[in-house]
Amino acid sequence: MKAPAGIGLLLLLLFSPSLLALSYTLQISRAELQQQLDAMMPLQRPDRLLGVTITRAEVGFTADNKISLQADITTLALGSIQGQAQIRIAGRISYRPDEGAFYLQEIEVLDMQSRQLQAQYLPAVRTVSQQLLTEVLRHQPVYTLKDDDSRERLARATLKSVSVQEQQLQLAFSLF
Repeated sequence: MKAPAGIGLLLLLLFSPSLLALSYTLQISRAELQQQLDAMMPLQRPDRLLGVTITRAEVGFTADNKISLQADITTLALGSIQGQAQIRIAGRISYRPDEGAFYLQEIEVLDMQSRQLQAQYLPAVRTVSQQLLTEVLRHQPVYTLKDDDSRERLARATLKSVSVQEQQLQLAFSLF
């Protein structure tokens, strides 16, 4: 018994190499990243010895395609010694598929300024700030894919790579 021509065409389409390579790129703009980050502010890491609070973080991108954050930070040492600074950090973006969330890794401090701290203390504060921000941002995503957005739900299920290009977060996914 011969199969109808329609079934043969359907099978051909289903197993066509061009369909197996079907892929799509979703761009997440700086404004979208900023909107989610604003909703998370302030970020806090309380600690008796040295706590840190991050406020007013602005998302940016670096020339080497990393995500940067420029933020105000407040440190509280030993429960009573407070310091404030403006800091600019950058990190490589990583994706945790079980959470559908993006985190910054390999964080480095690009710039730090403070009117309260003497210049001789800035290198030490910079080192401590980098360690603290690495710890805080290890547990706090900079962006989470939304379940109510069909494009982002699809990206979450089939994401193949994440990169920063053309001042946007680029999510490449493949259906097969």
